[in-house]
Order: sequence, then structure tokens, then C-alpha cells
Amino acid sequence: MKLLKTISASIAFLLFSMSCNSFDVSPYAGVDWQINRMRFKDGYGRNLFPKHFPQVNLYVGLKHNDSVAIEAGYISEAVRNKTVTLGAGQSLRPSIPEILSPAIFKSYIKVRGFHLGFVNTFREPNWDSFRVLFGAGAGFLRAEASREGLAFGKPPIKGTTRRFKKEKVVLRLMLASEYKFKNNLGIRGSLFFLQTSKMVMVAEPTASPTTPVIRPMDSLVYSLGVSYEF
Repeated sequence: MKLLKTISASIAFLLFSMSCNSFDVSPYAGVDWQINRMRFKDGYGRNLFPKHFPQVNLYVGLKHNDSVAIEAGYISEAVRNKTVTLGAGQSLRPSIPEILSPAIFKSYIKVRGFHLGFVNTFREPNWDSFRVLFGAGAGFLRAEASREGLAFGKPPIKGTTRRFKKEKVVLRLMLASEYKFKNNLGIRGSLFFLQTSKMVMVAEPTASPTTPVIRPMDSLVYSLGVSYEF
């Protein structure tokens, strides 16, 4: 993970340096406000975590000849918290026995990371300021989570806290539309796909047949932001 981050930063720095010697390459930067929709498989987090959470995406890029660009950025830490009460037989693995029902859990999960990819621009000759963007790349994500058992059964007894951690390189796809103003400012609306189903998290420190597992599904990220081309 650290090696991939270093390689990504080195490539971005090299391309930025090359732009100083080329009239066809222009740098740009932007910020997006995003809503990440990441669901979880039944029994593996669906009852424990919300499906939507806000995040911020900061990015920089180098565009060649106003068409192809390489783009890198950082997704801000996104934290989701939820407290739920589950009864016997409700979807959770390992399942809750009758003697420990109702079970109250407090859970959180946070996701952050870097991304690097290529972006292509499509524009008709009669489109003065409007363009369509599509791209592909990789997200270098880190997820951390915990599941705290607040109370089990009647009279209630205190449970334990299980912690989860995962680092993974996932596929990242983008489809966007952009409007550019005369002062080099732009507005971008985007839809991203993140292959977060690869980020299966097993509770620490050891694994057994009854160890809790979190299995997220793939994410859709809705994004609206501004950019500036230098």
C-alpha cells in the first residue's frame, strides 16, 4: 500500500514537472462534495451501518491538449456511526441466540484513501463550454471499523468490542459532465463506481468460524464540485 502511494505521488510529480516544458499540458485542481452509497451484504453489516455518508474529494490533474488527463486525489475520511437493537433471529452472523436478545450494538466505519487514473474528454465542435468526461483508475483505500456490544439480554450484560481493518486497491470508474466559465473556473457533476466489494474485513485479532465479518458491496458516489484550470 505504501509503495503504491509512493509510485502514484512520483508519477504525479513527474508529469507536473513535464508540464512546465510543454504548452500542450495544463494543470488543474478541484474539490468535490460527495455522497457515497455503500451497502453491505445481509448478515455482514447491513443491520449495523448506514448506507449513505458524505465525503470530500480533493484532486489535481494534468490535461494534454484539452483532451486526455491524468488525475490524482484524496478522498477525505468518511465516518459512519449507528446504534441498533437486534432481536433473536435477525440477520447477523454469528446469529443472536434467544438468551442474548435483545442485543444493542454501536458501530462505526470510516473510509479514506487516494486515487489515481486517466480522464478522457469528449466535446462536440459546437459545444462552447460544455464537455463530457469519462475515466478509469484505481482507488487506494483504507477502511477501519468497530462493533461494540452495548448490552445483551435481560437483565442486560455488557458485550465486547470487535475491531476491523482493511487496505485494498480497488477499481474506480468515472462518468461526469463539466461546464467551463470564461475565467477558467468549472463546475463538474460526477458519478463514480468503486469496487468496494473487495474490502472484506475480518475482526481482529484472530479468525474462527464465529468471528464477525463485514462484507461491503460496490459503491456508487454522487459528486458535485468546482475546478480551476491554471
